[in-house]
Amino acid sequence: MAIEKFSRRKSGFEEVEEDEDFDDLYESDKHTSLGSAYKSGLVETAIFEKADGLVAEGTKSGKIPETAAVVAKMHFYNVLRVGGITDEAMAREVSRINRLSEIEDLYSQPSNPLPTIGIEIEIPGQWLNYEKVEVLDRLKVPNRQELVGGGYLWEVRPDFSYSPLVQSRYLQELVTMEALPLETGKDGELHIKKNRHI
Repeated sequence: MAIEKFSRRKSGFEEVEEDEDFDDLYESDKHTSLGSAYKSGLVETAIFEKADGLVAEGTKSGKIPETAAVVAKMHFYNVLRVGGITDEAMAREVSRINRLSEIEDLYSQPSNPLPTIGIEIEIPGQWLNYEKVEVLDRLKVPNRQELVGGGYLWEVRPDFSYSPLVQSRYLQELVTMEALPLETGKDGELHIKKNRHI
């Protein structure tokens, strides 16, 4: 019901009205095996539509710059996919994207002497399966498969941005999707695993 409640409250961009059955569909999908693939597809579509709607309104109102729109959509997708998010928690996520967008807008000003920034992320094939690639495609995150030695890599190439924070957010969202392998470093912190052997 939390997603349903959020859909009727002020999202930070606009008053959002959604299908009342969204939350019920999410709950039934978690506990029912009969037709779960169909329901799962409906839930997934509803999540994409909600993430699209939040970002579309944010870009339309000028709160989300185009160069931050895709990563914002990734973030909302990851947040909504968990399910059961409260209104307060969703408001915090909208604020987080608003802040990222403000910084991106600041960096995009003509007075900024720094160039645009972009990254390429090479991910071992076993970490980026078909389902995750499909999600990236639906979110419009550029990616492609590359043959390397005896295996293959997926290269994820987010569009350029003005702020490095947007690029680092792409990494964070890929980690949230469990598309990047992590390991604990000598400092005890989690790091993206360096896979030298594909």
